[in-house]
Amino acid sequence: MRVIKLGINTAMPTCRPFNTLLPEFRAGRDTPRAALERHLQEVAGMDALVRAFRSLDVAAARRDADAATQRWKAGAPLSEIDGMVIGVKDIIDVAGFPTRMNSPVFEQTAPAFQDASCVRAARRSGAVILGKTETAEFASGNSAPTRNPHDLKRSPGGSSSGSGAAVGAGMVSAAFGTQTQGSILRPASYCGAVGYKPSFGVLPLSGIHPVSGSHDHLGALGASVADTWNLCRAVSDFCPGAGHKGLAGKADPVRPARVAVMRMAAFDELEPGCDAIFEAMLGRLSDAGVVVDCSTKAALPANLVKILNGIFDASSGMMGWDMRWPYAGYAARWPGLLGEKITGLLAQAEQTTLAQYREWLSLRDAALAQLVALRNTYDAILMPAASGPAPKGFAFSGSRSFQVPWSFMGAPAWSIPGLSVAGLPFGVQIAGFVGGDDVLVGHAAWLEQALVQ
Repeated sequence: MRVIKLGINTAMPTCRPFNTLLPEFRAGRDTPRAALERHLQEVAGMDALVRAFRSLDVAAARRDADAATQRWKAGAPLSEIDGMVIGVKDIIDVAGFPTRMNSPVFEQTAPAFQDASCVRAARRSGAVILGKTETAEFASGNSAPTRNPHDLKRSPGGSSSGSGAAVGAGMVSAAFGTQTQGSILRPASYCGAVGYKPSFGVLPLSGIHPVSGSHDHLGALGASVADTWNLCRAVSDFCPGAGHKGLAGKADPVRPARVAVMRMAAFDELEPGCDAIFEAMLGRLSDAGVVVDCSTKAALPANLVKILNGIFDASSGMMGWDMRWPYAGYAARWPGLLGEKITGLLAQAEQTTLAQYREWLSLRDAALAQLVALRNTYDAILMPAASGPAPKGFAFSGSRSFQVPWSFMGAPAWSIPGLSVAGLPFGVQIAGFVGGDDVLVGHAAWLEQALVQ
């Protein structure tokens, strides 16, 4: 296999992916407690500036890491994530931690009395929960206080800001995130992490504060495809989303035979030089034996592109309609305490009719029909994961144009680090077909190897 090397930023201190430590644990040359201490060194050295964490419980993490160490020494680990140090986005309940959601409404809230289902599943598999990571307001409004670990003057992306920054800086091996429009894939791209947004509904949302019932996805960010997948597999094995069979299989690399490049209007938003870097990457994938179809003239890809170019108002409109509960109640109870974006979505929802909402659902059905029609022709779809490196400043957390299609359709997608622009991370997005997560993970793992080895 030909290896692609396109300017990875190697200056950022990172801990090794957790999956690469498992042979060391088995041989007794390393331990989960030692791995935790390495992560804590990164936290001590960086988090005062990066501000990835809302709250920490180092003592509990050390106890859990010690317990994992004993299980590995006894040859009886609970799973492939036993001892993995993780963060949890602060819209997800963790017993003993307040869920503040970066909102003054919940600043004085009491600690949660039980874990969200995903957190409980991670604990049962041996994960070590270090703390709660920062989020944009209610995962949809004002920016988090987090800074990009690669450049403190730049956004980490939202809304899983702290999760992306914590992984990108090596403070944790993986972290739970959520995505309503672009909230996993965008921070993953900006922070140099792997990001995985599963098919809609595959992972449970119980214990997670809602944003939009039609768009919300639970997923993860990690130091590798394997780490990210293994964390999500642990959740799925314990409690898949209602009505879903759950995830299956391992993150073993499988080269895709044929991929489509969906050249949507979003490509017009690419920062200078990014399109050329992306095209060079496509050429090298072709050299590695992948058939790369960049044609926009073929009927099926062109039809899908046409629909996807028109979904953005529909996506935001559906969000606002869905957010009437509980946010309209918050606005009435605490006037003036909700951010401008959330207030605007609620105002838009007041002008939305059920007939309009049904039209948006029909548009989604049309997009899905076109996507399904591609399934027998392509193994996956490639696009940039974002419009470029992280933007400067913190008022704007970056365009969502490259991520919204997969949230809107509910199809699985990964952001894979491997490209860089002026030393800053720039991810590649590989997307698949609804319910095809088990296949897509193999292609994502192959792309990871092709980009960074």
